[in-house]
Amino acid sequence: MKKNLSIVLLILFIGVLSAFTIHKPVHPHQKAAVTNIQFHFIPDDGSEPGYLDTDSWEVVSSDPECGVSGPDPCMISIDESKLDDVSDNQAAIASLVSYLDAQDGSGDFASPTAAVTGLTVSVKP
Repeated sequence: MKKNLSIVLLILFIGVLSAFTIHKPVHPHQKAAVTNIQFHFIPDDGSEPGYLDTDSWEVVSSDPECGVSGPDPCMISIDESKLDDVSDNQAAIASLVSYLDAQDGSGDFASPTAAVTGLTVSVKP
């Protein structure tokens, strides 16, 4: 009898614990909010060494008078979740350069240049 009572109490205890660990189901139509950060490419012309230089970038909140046609990027936009540290502008720039440098075909893009091209929202006039 004691053994049966112990088993029942154990089952009850497990049931109570599981009530606190049940997760809310995620609805397929719910998406996490995306926060993008914009970076301005400062040099007049683009090249991979320039893309991987922290002095080539600045964080911007609006388009710095860029154009819509041309070969060189002016402003890029990236989801902040792709960057390691966005605690301040310098950390965000360092994280961007690190992200670009890691693009070797095993990440989101085939190369740093392909990443900049894919993230470009406006170009140098």
